[in-house]
Amino acid sequence: WEVDASVYGVPVLAVSAPMFDESGKDVVGSFGLALPRKLALDLKNIVDSQRQGLESISAVIQQITESANEINNNQQLLHAEIGTVSELVKKINDVMAQIKNIAEQTNMLGLNAAIEAARAGESGRGFSVVAEEIRNLSDLSKNTVSEISELTRKIEASMRETGSASTATLSVAQQTAASTEEVNAGMEELTA
Repeated sequence: WEVDASVYGVPVLAVSAPMFDESGKDVVGSFGLALPRKLALDLKNIVDSQRQGLESISAVIQQITESANEINNNQQLLHAEIGTVSELVKKINDVMAQIKNIAEQTNMLGLNAAIEAARAGESGRGFSVVAEEIRNLSDLSKNTVSEISELTRKIEASMRETGSASTATLSVAQQTAASTEEVNAGMEELTA
């Protein structure tokens, strides 16, 4: 039977056995043995302490795993949004090409109107002013399209760099999430 430390100062395992006379029928005494269990107690305490430490580490690794998975999910969303912005920039470029085409056609109309105003002589002078304004607006539209084109080229270059960085970060986030899952599984197994 186990005796706690309150009796002898350390836990002990107590064992006793009866002693019989030469005939083997009568008990004439008993033989007792008390084995100190301090080493077993110390070992049990160490194991309990390690178990608690492993459970704490496991809980922290679980939090890290959840954070790594959240980072991975957020990075996937960011990567998808970068693709969406790139597609929108392409659509802006398409619209700008249409605007440039309209500006060129408007310029031609203004030029034709100016020619016709000159043929009309004095009676076409007022129309000549309108034709010149149409050509000025056309030039302004072309210049604005050029400025917007330059800005979208810069945005596209930035998006390519951001996309490359996002791809690399996504890869690292996925590897980190997978690694922390492995560590977490190992810690759970070790704790068990």
